[in-house]
Amino acid sequence: MKLEEVYLKDKFATKIFKDNKEYVIKIIKAALKDSKDILPSHFEFVDIRINDHLGLKDTTTDIVGSDTLHYFNCEINMNNTRKSQNKNFSYLCQLILRDLSPGREFDYKNILAVVQINLNAFDYFGKKKFVYTSSLLEEELNLPRTNLIKIIDIETF
Repeated sequence: MKLEEVYLKDKFATKIFKDNKEYVIKIIKAALKDSKDILPSHFEFVDIRINDHLGLKDTTTDIVGSDTLHYFNCEINMNNTRKSQNKNFSYLCQLILRDLSPGREFDYKNILAVVQINLNAFDYFGKKKFVYTSSLLEEELNLPRTNLIKIIDIETF
């Protein structure tokens, strides 16, 4: 992707998301099957820079919102590359750790779940589905390991 395409994509993402709280909530509710608990009165945008205290570079997401139970990260992905896959997954992991800070004791019972919503210009799995939902599962028994991570890929091609 050319630098000007990245700039336009980031400006577009910021404009479409940050200026339209109701639109972002509609995307989240459409992506989640059980979304009755996502209330506009509890939803707020939070800083899109992920874990600045870790000293990591290139960790600015398209948009992050939260309610009382979740962080929601919405990303617009133009290309399916290993770099973009790793970057999106690192955002998810960093959001889980977001409330940690050096030298502070942390109550691990109160970690917010992270929902990563990828609006893709490609079919991530190549199965011609509009929406894919992923989570951490035990492979043989297909049992959920945790409810802290959910990745939703919406194919916009």
